[in-house]
Amino acid sequence: MGKHVLLKDSWWVLLEGINLEGEVYTVLHENVVPNISHCLLAGDVGLKEYHQSQTNKFADKYWQHPSASQFVPHQHYCLVLDTIS
Repeated sequence: MGKHVLLKDSWWVLLEGINLEGEVYTVLHENVVPNISHCLLAGDVGLKEYHQSQTNKFADKYWQHPSASQFVPHQHYCLVLDTIS
C-alpha cells in the first residue's frame, strides 16, 4: 500500500524577503530542530496566469479604492509533509 502524507495547500506573499515554507523546513532540519515534519516536496503550483493573484494589478485601474495599494500579490504553493503513519 502507498504512503500517507499531509498535503498543505496555501498562498505565499510575493514580496522581497519572504521565505518559502519549504525553505523554512529545510533550515529547521539542518539545525536539528525536534518535532518538525519532514518536507518531502514543496513548490509553486501551476502557471502564473492561473495561480497568482491579480487583484493588486487592477485594484485602482477601474475605481479609486482607498486601500488599493494594500492588495499584496500571492502565489499558489503546495507542501507535501511526511507526518502521517
